[in-house]
Amino acid sequence: MTRLYRTPGEEELIEEYLQRPKGPHSPELQAFLKTLLGERASRNVIIVNLVPFRLWALATLPEDRSLRVRIERDRPFDSEDEAERALFLRRLELRAVSGGRTGSGSI
Repeated sequence: MTRLYRTPGEEELIEEYLQRPKGPHSPELQAFLKTLLGERASRNVIIVNLVPFRLWALATLPEDRSLRVRIERDRPFDSEDEAERALFLRRLELRAVSGGRTGSGSI
């Protein structure tokens, strides 16, 4: 299993986010989220709303923006908070796999 945090301090920040995905967030968590979103691999995963106010899913944006978005319909979420938590954890996994490399590509 891939370790999702690098330092003991990050472990607490991850817990804070999972408890309150929409905030309010501490200044430390805000800085951590800004760094996480700056990593190229994590910017390619998004949340899509499948049924207004009722069903969400994760989706992957292709590198070539002329191609279609790949929606993960087999794993829908019944609440936006669940989808936010899943997105956050996916971005942490991508960071762990990529070694935290950042890219300069556009969002």
